[in-house]
Amino acid sequence: MRVSTEPKLSFSRAGKQSFFFLCAKCILWSNEMVAIVDLEKCTGCETCVNECPASAIAMENDKAKVDKDMCVDCETCVDVCPSEAIHME
Repeated sequence: MRVSTEPKLSFSRAGKQSFFFLCAKCILWSNEMVAIVDLEKCTGCETCVNECPASAIAMENDKAKVDKDMCVDCETCVDVCPSEAIHME
C-alpha cells in the first residue's frame, strides 16, 4: 500500500494539530488525542459503539471501552454520546 507522505488535511483541536494521509483504500490518521470514557457517566447505550467509524469502541462490563490504538481522534463518539460520558485527551 502506498501512502502519501504529505498531509492532505490539517486541523487543530484544543491546540493540537492532527493530520490524515490518504491511500488507495484507507485513511491513516496521526492521532495525538484519544477518546476517554467516564465510566460513571456511561449508561451502556452503545451509541458510540455503533457510530465509531474506526470500530475502536467495544462494550466491556456494560460500559464503553475505547481501544486507544484504533481510535482515530475523529470525535464522533464525543458528538453522539447522549450522556456526555466521552471526552478527548
